[in-house]
Amino acid sequence: MLRQAQRFVSFALPGLLLFAAPSGAAGATGHPAQAPVFRPFAALHRSGIRRPDANDSLLYSFGQVSGTYDPVAKLVADGSGALYGTTLNGGSQVGECAELSGFNGYGCGGVFKLTPNGSGGFSESLIYTFQGGADGAAPYAELYVDSSGALYGTTAEGGSGTCLYGGTDYGCGTVFKLTPDSSGTYTESVIYAFQGGTDGAYPSAGLVADSLGALYGTTQNGGDSSSNGTVFKLSPKKKGYAEKVLHRFGGCSTSSAPCDGAIPWATLYLSPSGALFGTTLYGGSHQCADGNLCGTVFRMMPGSDGKRYGEKVIYNFQGGTDGEGPQGAVTGDASGAIYGTTSYGGGANWKQCNDGSIIRGCGVVFKLKPRGKRYTESVLYAFQGGLDAAVPQAGVIFDSNGNLDGTTYFGGETASNGSGGCGTLFQLAVSSSSYTESVLYRFQGCRASSIDSAFPSSGLIEENGVLYGTTTKGGRFGAGSVFSFPD
Repeated sequence: MLRQAQRFVSFALPGLLLFAAPSGAAGATGHPAQAPVFRPFAALHRSGIRRPDANDSLLYSFGQVSGTYDPVAKLVADGSGALYGTTLNGGSQVGECAELSGFNGYGCGGVFKLTPNGSGGFSESLIYTFQGGADGAAPYAELYVDSSGALYGTTAEGGSGTCLYGGTDYGCGTVFKLTPDSSGTYTESVIYAFQGGTDGAYPSAGLVADSLGALYGTTQNGGDSSSNGTVFKLSPKKKGYAEKVLHRFGGCSTSSAPCDGAIPWATLYLSPSGALFGTTLYGGSHQCADGNLCGTVFRMMPGSDGKRYGEKVIYNFQGGTDGEGPQGAVTGDASGAIYGTTSYGGGANWKQCNDGSIIRGCGVVFKLKPRGKRYTESVLYAFQGGLDAAVPQAGVIFDSNGNLDGTTYFGGETASNGSGGCGTLFQLAVSSSSYTESVLYRFQGCRASSIDSAFPSSGLIEENGVLYGTTTKGGRFGAGSVFSFPD
C-alpha cells in the first residue's frame, strides 16, 4: 500500500514522505517515481477532556478509535450547505486494510458528510468505508458532486488491476461513484479500475467534469515505459464509462532529456474555454539542487474535433526564487492568468525548509500571465518560514473579496523545538495589482498542550463568506479535523 512503512523514502521535511513506483518504474531523474504521502502518528489526547484553547473554528475532530481519520483532501459542498470529504485511513480492518507493516489498525479510508444541525454546528456521518478490494482503498483527493447529489472520487489503491510492489499486489487505483437514494444511503460503484499499464496507475488527484458529464483526472504513475503518469478522460456511455488517455508524461529518464513533466499529483483546473491546466511535481527542463527536476505547469488544449488534446508545458520551474515542486492545483481568472503554489523554492533560508545544506526555500505563490502563445511567471509572494507560512501543499482560491487564500503545512512559529510549526492559513490581499501577504491563523494542534487543528495539506473552499478546510492531524484526538474561518 502507498501508505505502508516499507514504501516510505526520506524527504527534506517531516510530514512529507515519498513512495516508490510499482515494478521499478523510473521517475523524475531515473530514480523511483515519487509523491507525498502522510504517515499517521499516535493520538495526542484522550477523549473526554476539555480543549485548553477553546476555538469555535474547530467543526469536527476525527478519532482513531472508531470511524475514519487523516483527511488529506479539501472539502466540497452541496446546495444544502452539507460538506463532504475523504479520509485516507481508518474504517475497514480486514484483508489489505489490516496489512500495515507495523501500523496496525490503519484501515483503507472512507467518505464522510458534515450536515448542518440548525444550531450553527455540523453532525458527521460516515457514508462509505473502503474495503481494500475491488472497491478501492486510500482516497487521497477531494470529491466532485453533481447536480443529482452523486459523489465521484478516486482511490490511489485497490481495484481490479494488478500493481506489484515488493511482490505484493496493492491494486492500481479506481474512480468511484457514490449514488444516494431517497433515504440518504449511498451505494458505491467503481466506474473505472486502472490496470497499471498505459492507462495509468495510482490516481491521487480529484476529478473535474465538463457540461456533458465527462470526467477528467490524472494518475501519478503508469502511461509509457517511464511510468511518469497520465491525464485521462472518462466519457459516460449507455452502460458505464469509457476511459481515454489524453496524455502520457515521459522523457524524464535523465536531466538532459526533453521532459514534459512527471508525477501529476494535483486535481486539474478546467478553464471556461475547455482547456485543462495542471502541475507536475517533478519533470521539466531544470534540475534542482536535490537532483530532481523542478516541476512544471502544463496545459491540455482540445482540438477542433473536441476529442484530441495537445499537451504543452507553459512553465518549467527553475528551483530558485521562482519556486520548485508544485504539488497543489492551479486556478485561473477572467483574463486567462493562472495562479498556484510551489512547496519549495523562493529563496528563504529557514532550517525546516532546507535539505541539509541545500537551501530550498519555503515555497511561493505564483502567477502565470498569458502573453500571446507564451506565459510569463511572476512570484506574488515567497514564504519565509518561522512565524510566517511555509511549504504549501495545496493551491490557492479566490475568495468573495477577490483575495487569494490558502494553507501551508508548516510555519506559524519560530520552531525553536524543531517542529517547523503546525501550519497556517494565509491570505494575499489584492490592491492596485499588488499583493500583501498576511497570516490569518497559526494552527497550534501539534503542541502537546493544544487540541487545535494541525498540518493542513488541503486547499480551502468558501461558502457564504466562511472558509472551510481540513487538517491531517490535530483536533481533539490528534487524528485530523475540519475547521472554519470567517473570511
